This record gives sequence, C-alpha cells and structure tokens, in this order.
Amino acid sequence: MHVVLCLSPIGEAFRERVRMFPGLVNCTTIDWFTEWPSDALYEVASKLLEEENLGGDEVKSNICRVFVTAHTSVSEASDKMLQSLKRHNYVTPTNYLETLNTYRLLLKEKRASVGEQAQKLSGGLEKLGETSVQVGEMQVVCEDKKVVVAKAKKDCE
Repeated sequence: MHVVLCLSPIGEAFRERVRMFPGLVNCTTIDWFTEWPSDALYEVASKLLEEENLGGDEVKSNICRVFVTAHTSVSEASDKMLQSLKRHNYVTPTNYLETLNTYRLLLKEKRASVGEQAQKLSGGLEKLGETSVQVGEMQVVCEDKKVVVAKAKKDCE
C-alpha cells in the first residue's frame, strides 16, 4: 500500500505535526522538491497565459519572461536574506502559480473596468454630439428671431 501525503515545510505547523505523529517521518521516503528551472517557469507561464489576448506572441513571450525574472530574482533575494539576516523566506512554485493567477484575475478586472469607462466615454461623446446639433438648431432659430425683433424694434420707433 502506498500513501502520498503532501505537507508544506513552511512554519511551525509542519514541526508540530512531525512531533505529534513521528510515524510520518519514520520509515518513509521524503521527496523535497527543488526550485523549478527557468525553462519550466517560462513554459508554465506560457501555458497559463495561452488563453489571454495579450496583443501577440512577442508580447506574451515578454510577459512570460517578466514573470520568470521576477520569480527568480525574489528567490535570489530570499537566499541573500537568509545569509545576511538568518531569516527564511520561502519562494515556492505555488507562489509562482498564485502570481500568474492573480495577474490573470487583475487583467480580467481591468479589462472590464476599461470597457465600462469606454462605454461611458462613448455615451458622453454621443450626448455632446447631440447637444452640438441642438445648439446649432437653436442658433438658427435665434438668428431668425433676431431679424423679427429688429424689425419689430424698427416698427416701434
């Protein structure tokens, strides 16, 4: 019988579980997963952003590279922090996936927001156009009435 149990080694919870249930680590095989290589990070970003309309393959490729660079630079900064401050900051593939999903969510929200603003702007421009036409019509009527008023004024004198 094989049982697969996945636990995050981050924080006190893992230590407490190991202390409470020592059988979890006795006679078991522990696979510590290492960081993903840059190529894998790029492929994951490319796959997750595949459905998004980002303006072309070159733009999508550049965005994927930005995500890879950001993740690797945070990982490197975490290593430096561990060396200098003796504090752990774990940068996991889950963080990377959450970052990508958050980007997709924000992209969707911003596109909806910009779409609403564009509709409001379009409606406002339409109203301005209608108002301009009405003002033009009123100016014509006003010119006609000026002639009538001038004639009536001349008749009164």
